[in-house]
Amino acid sequence: MVKKTTSSQPEETTEVMGAEAAVESAVETTALSASPADESTPVEEFHAVAIRVSVRDIYPQESYGRAGYRFSKGNPTEIAMAELPADKLTLLYDDPWLFVEFITDK
Repeated sequence: MVKKTTSSQPEETTEVMGAEAAVESAVETTALSASPADESTPVEEFHAVAIRVSVRDIYPQESYGRAGYRFSKGNPTEIAMAELPADKLTLLYDDPWLFVEFITDK
């Protein structure tokens, strides 16, 4: 809590919201304003079987290596999910130079 005081006015207390509280407030607001899902509508599940990775056009070189793989701008590389540990998937997905697409079973 931050107190803001001026000489001509009585003490005024202003509450400063932290980042966590702001996120919680936004989530609650979104949850309240979102319409409930229609339970009679079936939800179709998709499972990723592979990823397709390519280098973004903004990267200054034609190829880029990451997580033991080599990627290029013009030729996307496909990697099966069974061959890719979760930590390497996260590393590739979070890399700003790479474009990752999930290939699903349907």
